[in-house]
Amino acid sequence: MARVTVFGAGAMGTAFAMHSARAGLPTSLWANEHDLA
Repeated sequence: MARVTVFGAGAMGTAFAMHSARAGLPTSLWANEHDLA
């Protein structure tokens, strides 16, 4: 199974990470700012 890592918690990165996680893939989302994490 693939593992998804998304660098960037902007609008597109967050949307992509949400879709990957909802599809059942192990997903990590990295944010540059502590408040977004």
